[in-house]
Amino acid sequence: MKKMKQLGCYVALFFMTLGTYHAQAQMQVDEVKVTHSSKETDDSKRIIADIQLSPIPAKDVLNLQFQTRQATSIHIQISSIMGRIIHEKIIAINDGLHTKTFNIENFPRGTYFLSIGTGQHTQTKRFVKR
Repeated sequence: MKKMKQLGCYVALFFMTLGTYHAQAQMQVDEVKVTHSSKETDDSKRIIADIQLSPIPAKDVLNLQFQTRQATSIHIQISSIMGRIIHEKIIAINDGLHTKTFNIENFPRGTYFLSIGTGQHTQTKRFVKR
């Protein structure tokens, strides 16, 4: 039976900067260094939250549902997987729950990206048109 080799060391660093969570972990195993980093924005700072697309996959229509924490103007963009902008709209909204419906009947089958943002933050969701 072979003896298991021990891990050299493990270091984890966490810090908060302007509502952003940063984490970095580093591990050394037999002279091989493995590093993993992540960065997440604190959702409580975002004006737009709880973004949901339905149905997935979509056929004729795509429903976008989201929550806003304050009145603002938002930018919505649908682009193809190749980066071509298919639909773009800027709308003024109040705070609360919102639902927008997009007619995608004439879109070719494939993968698309819906981006929604305020200028400070933009979030992107992927969807499939069948």
